[in-house]
Amino acid sequence: MTDAATTLTTGGAATSTTTANQGAAAAASAENKATAAPWHSFEGETLGYVQNKGWKLDDPKDFATSVVKHYRDLEAFRGIPADRIMAWPKDQNDADGWKALYARLGVPEKPVDYQLTDLKMADGSEVDPSFTEHVRSIAAQHKLTPTQARAVASDMLGYFDKAAAETDAEEKAQLAAQDAEWQKNWGANMQANLQAARQAAAALSERMGPNLGPKLQAALSQLEQTAGKGVVMEMFLALSRGLGEDKFQTGGNGGTSEIMSREQATAKLNDLKRDREWVAKYNSGSAEHVRLFRQLTAQIAGVAWPAHLVR
Repeated sequence: MTDAATTLTTGGAATSTTTANQGAAAAASAENKATAAPWHSFEGETLGYVQNKGWKLDDPKDFATSVVKHYRDLEAFRGIPADRIMAWPKDQNDADGWKALYARLGVPEKPVDYQLTDLKMADGSEVDPSFTEHVRSIAAQHKLTPTQARAVASDMLGYFDKAAAETDAEEKAQLAAQDAEWQKNWGANMQANLQAARQAAAALSERMGPNLGPKLQAALSQLEQTAGKGVVMEMFLALSRGLGEDKFQTGGNGGTSEIMSREQATAKLNDLKRDREWVAKYNSGSAEHVRLFRQLTAQIAGVAWPAHLVR
């Protein structure tokens, strides 16, 4: 009885002692933790930011887990990587902000940096350098990217090509209508009038001399392309009548008649050859008869004789 009581008493004291020691150790550990330096160095506003986020600083692992979760949630909400995010300027007066934004977009700083040297017209011809410089200036002024500048230039060239094609088609249709009206008006006199007009053109070119004559021909070619062949022929027919190129001296009585067709000229010349008096005057070198002969033969041959030969 005594031994059992002693043992029970001793065991109870041991248990009490162990419990007391554990409590003291826990208290000491808590005290040490409370007095130990924190694992982080957050302070001031940064510490306040972390605390406002509700991130616990007791355990570095718990803290890191909270931060990573927060960042992943932010990425999921934003939807794009950080390197693809651009800061928007504060307002229209934020020069530095706009400069940074344009730089991220790839906008060149100077007009010359826009590469537009390989632009071509629809027919493959080179673009006027002044056009390229104009596009560069516009692109730089409006802060266009190189891709946008090239698209604008291509659209402008396309517009020019289309407008030119439409204008050319309209002009050709108009000239064709004018020529049709001209041919209708001349009708049966077409060949005779053409011959008179060509003779007048040759006479005018010959009178202008070897230097200006070719220039006249070039100018007439351009006029024909812009105003139509009918206008040119009408002009020289009028000139022919003014110069007297469309008149033939009939000889003998000094009368005149309108210019003839090739067939009429052939018949007229044959009649004159049968006229002994006319032939005698021609053989004697009469200027009037020689001129008539040359005019008729030119009419029959369908060529324009120089003015000094038909005078």
